[in-house]
Amino acid sequence: MVAAPALEATKPGSRLTTLNHTAWSPFDPNNKSPMEYVEGNWAQILRIGTFSLSEEDLRRVGLCDEAVRLPPESGGGFMAYLASHHHLHCLCMLYRSLQPDYSETRSVVWQVSAKLRLSHWDHCIEALRFVRTSLLSSD
Repeated sequence: MVAAPALEATKPGSRLTTLNHTAWSPFDPNNKSPMEYVEGNWAQILRIGTFSLSEEDLRRVGLCDEAVRLPPESGGGFMAYLASHHHLHCLCMLYRSLQPDYSETRSVVWQVSAKLRLSHWDHCIEALRFVRTSLLSSD
C-alpha cells in the first residue's frame, strides 16, 4: 500500500461543492450575487491549505530531507501541502484576476504592488502549464 497521509485531511464526504454556477446562471441558491456564490465555493475548495504530517508519515512518503518543521505553537510536525490544492489556488487567483471590480476589495492579492501581483499570476500560469504538459506527456 502506498503511503498517503493526505487522505485524512481530504476525506471523501468532508464537503460538497458545486462549481457549475457562473455569472450568467439563473440559479442562485442563497439569494447571493453570483460572484458571492462562486467565491463561497472557492473558499470551500481551498479551505484545506497546509496541514501537518508526523515524522513517521514524512519518512513513509520519503520527504525527510526537505521537510519544514512546524513550531510547537502551530501544532508541531512537518508542513505539508497538496500540489493539487496549489493548482486550485492558482486557478482561483487567475479567476479573480478576471474580476477586478469584485476582487480588489476582497482579496489580499490586490493589496500588493501591480508588479508583485503580475508576478504571482505569471507563477500561476507557469504552474498550471507545467501540470498540463506533465499530464499530456507519455512515460
